Amino acid sequence: MHHSTPPSPDTTVSWSTIRVTGDDARTYLQGQLTADVGNRSATSLLLAPNSVVICDLHLDYNEHAVSLTLRSELVEATMQRLRRFVLRSNCAFELTDALVHPYNTLGEQVALGLAGPHEYARELTPHSFGVNYVEQHVSFTKGCFTGQELVGRLDARGANVPYRLVTFVAKDVAAAIEATKRGPDGGAQGVTTMISDGNEVRGLALVHRTLVDGEVDGVTVATVGGAR
Repeated sequence: MHHSTPPSPDTTVSWSTIRVTGDDARTYLQGQLTADVGNRSATSLLLAPNSVVICDLHLDYNEHAVSLTLRSELVEATMQRLRRFVLRSNCAFELTDALVHPYNTLGEQVALGLAGPHEYARELTPHSFGVNYVEQHVSFTKGCFTGQELVGRLDARGANVPYRLVTFVAKDVAAAIEATKRGPDGGAQGVTTMISDGNEVRGLALVHRTLVDGEVDGVTVATVGGAR
């Protein structure tokens, strides 16, 4: 995501909610999501079988449904993945407008250091988004879920992944791109989300582990979500 003129921090983002209903809804989601749905966890991830993050989800529960709120750009991929394994489970999926969501603008997303659609497009596993992110979204005690094997193995081995999420502040777009692209050719590193207030550019990037925090050629880089 490389903008010659980055959007304003006030640029709004869109959210949607998937309502999952049916007698088997909670049991089914318990096996698909990384969170402990049985204990009404508030946040979760949906992973591909290879442990790549498809989306993060904000969960709400009532007697008849579990509601999954997510960025609207990720709805299609999420619905495809959830429906793929339903088989004989008594579950139905309904798309509705999101009434409550974690942030409203790109500026808020960057300030909070939260991964979104452009970060997930790099097809990385949860530990790339920070230790705090994993602790908030993943249960290692609830039992099996799709994508568990690699995530569990990485966690047990110290989560030494090749890429990590950072925030950055730079004087211009070119400086941000140059500072964050370091690493092997064809890797996942680079600017993912960028905004500008007219004076400087800020944003999120995925960087190779060889790039240290601090000032890099005039660009300030800081790891998001804790480190091992």
